[in-house]
Amino acid sequence: MKIIIVYPNGSGHTKAVAQYIARGALQEVSDVKLFPVQEAQSHFSA
Repeated sequence: MKIIIVYPNGSGHTKAVAQYIARGALQEVSDVKLFPVQEAQSHFSA
């Protein structure tokens, strides 16, 4: 299972929170990816 979390750019705190949520709530998930918003938009179409 793969989880992708998109967080706002320019905020290290937001990224840290996203990582904390991913580790805490999704411990059974082996592959967690974190993308800034603009980078995610280049990977995935809306």
